[in-house]
Amino acid sequence: MFSTTSESMDEAVKVVGELFKLLDRVVPLRTVDKALVTMQGPEVVNQILPLLKIKFKIIVTREYSLDRAEQLRHVIACLGTQPARVLFIGDRFNDELGARNVGCRFMKIRW
Repeated sequence: MFSTTSESMDEAVKVVGELFKLLDRVVPLRTVDKALVTMQGPEVVNQILPLLKIKFKIIVTREYSLDRAEQLRHVIACLGTQPARVLFIGDRFNDELGARNVGCRFMKIRW
């Protein structure tokens, strides 16, 4: 989780930005729908989004659900896709469990 301190937000932006650059080499990201699924609240999300310069079709925060699998099912339904076509990237064991629970592919990052 990120706090709203400048240092932690800078680190989050750096990590996510580098990850998206790497992914863009494999699949041009402009060609796929992206969703942000987070246990952060809207306040933190609204501070980080302008810094990321990434457009998300859907954003799901903890206000929707505190259950990662439920968040993912919501995104999958909104995108009108199948779980097997979704790559969920997270940094926590709970992220991996949620992805497995709904049948998504999962990539764990460490930072």
